[in-house]
Amino acid sequence: MPPPEKMTETAPPAETIYTDGRIHTLEESRPLASVLAVRGRELVYVGSSKAEAEARLSRAARRVSLSGRVVVPGLLDGHAHVVTEGLRLAMPALAGLSRSEVLALVAREAAGRPAGEWIVCHGWNQHHWSQGDWPDKARPPLAELDAAAPDHPVLLERVDRHSAWVNSRALAAAGFSEATPDPPGGEILRDAAGGLMGILTGEALVRIWRARPAPTPGEIKTAYLAAQAEYLAHGVTGGLEASSRLRNLDVLQKVYDEGLFKMRLRAMLFSASGDDAAYIEGGGRPVSGLHGERFSINGVKIIADGSLGSRTAWLSADYADRPGHRGGPRGGGGEPRAALPGAPGPGAGGAGVRNASKPAPEGTGGAGGGVRPASLASGPSGRPRAGSAASSSEFLRYSSIRSCT
Repeated sequence: MPPPEKMTETAPPAETIYTDGRIHTLEESRPLASVLAVRGRELVYVGSSKAEAEARLSRAARRVSLSGRVVVPGLLDGHAHVVTEGLRLAMPALAGLSRSEVLALVAREAAGRPAGEWIVCHGWNQHHWSQGDWPDKARPPLAELDAAAPDHPVLLERVDRHSAWVNSRALAAAGFSEATPDPPGGEILRDAAGGLMGILTGEALVRIWRARPAPTPGEIKTAYLAAQAEYLAHGVTGGLEASSRLRNLDVLQKVYDEGLFKMRLRAMLFSASGDDAAYIEGGGRPVSGLHGERFSINGVKIIADGSLGSRTAWLSADYADRPGHRGGPRGGGGEPRAALPGAPGPGAGGAGVRNASKPAPEGTGGAGGGVRPASLASGPSGRPRAGSAASSSEFLRYSSIRSCT
């Protein structure tokens, strides 16, 4: 388990009294306050008496008037992707751009990068483009993107990350050709002649992600810190980290060791990640208490289908703008519990897919009883290891089956 948090301050912790605020406490008996006293990271007074707040702090305490500003407890994001969001912040943004503007941005990126370097951008949305601007079989977009960046693999993620627009170099890097069949749970869009359009969805997109260079530990650290700063600037202090990765834990431990880990996150592992699946299969359990009690692994994310915007959500009727197409399941239609070998089916002992949305209580090992972090971490790295008495059904009980429909 990680070592206890070290106190590095030699002077008394900073003290501040905030007055004249509209402070929401979320307590039924006292929903509002106007005075807040803080010592270091501890709230020592919340109320409406300046005198009582001053009595709890030293005379050296700083005084700040909020001048009527609103103060609320830290917000929790119910579905966050902290590291992914940080990586996205470093990418050229496509949000709000037209199709022609997207192509112009790619051309500029290509002009400023060495040949062969990947160009990865995020955020295009065909619903914000002019009518008729979405690629169809009469206007394959592959040639346009090839012309904008002939010497670079290009990956342009749609805003939902369930589809992407790519060029020929990216397709080649992932091993795609006109003879490549659609993978289970994904689609390779083709033009009227059967040629590749450069639009991929679902599991076909996953192959592109695996073909490009993976983020380095340094890039993951930078991404986490950038996203954390963005969240904290908007008052978001924690939440559910949907589909984290075990491979990121060592990086996050270093962030914590440097005193930079500020958020409180409950994470779900990702069933489609090889490392995560191996951990679960090997008897891994939910675990709390990592990174100074700021990080816990409480479940597993399983993606059942896609999104409406990418036309990959699995519908019971045809899409209005694509007759004969209803989307489909990810992974070829196998039951979600297949991602967790050994998990019981619906109704077996009260577990199963139908009841897979309840979070694990903090500090427990889920249905199997209390499991302390010391039995799940290998020394100071904080990386969990398999517990011999656990089963994947324990994870399923506290997991999320994600479907857009």
